[in-house]
Amino acid sequence: MLFQTFITLFFALLVSSNPVQEKRQSLARVITKCTQPNTVALTFDDGPWVYLYDVSKALVQYNATGTFFFNGNNYGCIYDPDEAKRVLYAVQKGHMVASHTWSHSDLTTLSWDKIHDEMWKVEQALQKITGRYPAFMRPPYGNYNDLVRQASAVRGQSLVLWDFDSEDSIGATPAESEQLYDELLAKHPSTILALNHEVYETTAHQVLPYALEKLSKAGYKMVSVADCVGLPPYQSVQDPGVRDFRQAFRHGSFSRRFVSLPALPLRLDQSHCTLLFNFMSVDLLILGAGWTSTFLIPLCRERSIQTAATSRSGREGTIPFTFDSDSDDHRSYEALPDAKTVLISFPITTSGAPQRLVSGYTSTRKASIDKPRFIQLGATSIWDRKQNVREGTGNMRQNPWCDRHSEHNNNPRAICEDELLALSPEVATTVLNLSGLWGGQRMPRNWGSVHLIHGVDVARAILAVHDNFPHATGQRWLLTDSRIYDWWDLASAWGTLTTSIKEKGSSSPTTTLQGQSTQERGPQPEWVKELMIEQGVRALPRSVDLLGRALDSRDFWSVFGLCPVKALLEG
Repeated sequence: MLFQTFITLFFALLVSSNPVQEKRQSLARVITKCTQPNTVALTFDDGPWVYLYDVSKALVQYNATGTFFFNGNNYGCIYDPDEAKRVLYAVQKGHMVASHTWSHSDLTTLSWDKIHDEMWKVEQALQKITGRYPAFMRPPYGNYNDLVRQASAVRGQSLVLWDFDSEDSIGATPAESEQLYDELLAKHPSTILALNHEVYETTAHQVLPYALEKLSKAGYKMVSVADCVGLPPYQSVQDPGVRDFRQAFRHGSFSRRFVSLPALPLRLDQSHCTLLFNFMSVDLLILGAGWTSTFLIPLCRERSIQTAATSRSGREGTIPFTFDSDSDDHRSYEALPDAKTVLISFPITTSGAPQRLVSGYTSTRKASIDKPRFIQLGATSIWDRKQNVREGTGNMRQNPWCDRHSEHNNNPRAICEDELLALSPEVATTVLNLSGLWGGQRMPRNWGSVHLIHGVDVARAILAVHDNFPHATGQRWLLTDSRIYDWWDLASAWGTLTTSIKEKGSSSPTTTLQGQSTQERGPQPEWVKELMIEQGVRALPRSVDLLGRALDSRDFWSVFGLCPVKALLEG
């Protein structure tokens, strides 16, 4: 409850300089009727929902302004792209939007903190989607008490009730609702504050057109609630937010982010919509944000590719998600966004788990979307031995060269990768087996591999597959930077040709032939010693034939029309 308490204090300070306790005792105004003569305020509760467009068109036809009291998660989730479009559409057509709480709970049954929670979540949604911060709130069922009025006062809002009910929400037939309007107009009151609900087809298509025609002929001016009481409709107005899928998750947020530019994003909590991410769409979903993501996400931003990422803890704004390789429960996938491509960056080592992951994700998508494609990141360690080849003489010899078609080991990781590939062509899948990763905080020291690839080139390769998936489907690809290093190359590039500062006792950095100090790269003699003593390297340099293997990654770069841009000896 600490967060709700903070919000309470924030609004108390925002609307008044009086002490919080004193402000809490203030009671919000309760509006039960219009005050401007000859006005009618037609209000519509419980949306946004599918009939909003029809309601708006009917209102516009009669030059009428409606007031929509929106919920956050009632008939639909307000962050569903379709519902968010409806909310914004209402504003664009000149209608007024206001709060009807988040989940349509009876506020009189809730605590102080829970009342504020119901209020602020929908307020934040309206602000992010429309740029409007509402000045009016209608309590569900018309129920309120002093605690509700105190909370509304803290939030700078007036409560709005009604003096006429079409009774559409309690089962009135269209004819009965029309009769109620007829009886009202027969009295010709000075003002009318009418309650309707946009979520009923009969209200949108029968009752409302009937009422508009009658009200128009009676000479009423059909205005918003704010206009009918002579008050501003909003506490603040700014530009609508824009969806930012490139950094959709911040501060442990569990929802799509709307960024009000240039303002900072506001946090949403995990309960906003149970199936919120079912309706979110991104280009690339990264399952397991790690080292690769530090290169991939910036490149996606540069290319305007919408991304989302997961981690077990939800750290650094990612979506909390843990893959259970033994579970067939699909509920955890409901929180994930729809994506064109899903990148699996963690290893899968349990047989049958690839099918479970793909099934769990695809079964929780909308039937109308295209089937997602899956990329699994693997390692080149599955090729850990030389290949036997037959020479022209018929004799067998060991060839150090391996390519993506070479026989690989059947370790658990490789078996699971093969299972994923076997899902093609029904599901588009591919595997990228990466050689020694370097860049950022990773340095190729004491590794048992002399094949490398930089994070930048890994990111470029992933996006190349994303953009040209038909070329990759059902295939395994081997990725290196197309070079084969021996340990002398590595020691020369990342060591020095002189003794270290520590050995010399010098306070000034020693400079390498490449112009970088030992403070940056470290002593070459130590590297050579470790390689020869700890790694068992007997002589430097070594020829390709003396290497355990030599990896050939030309296929990938040729098929996808790329060349590696980062090589160790150049970087």
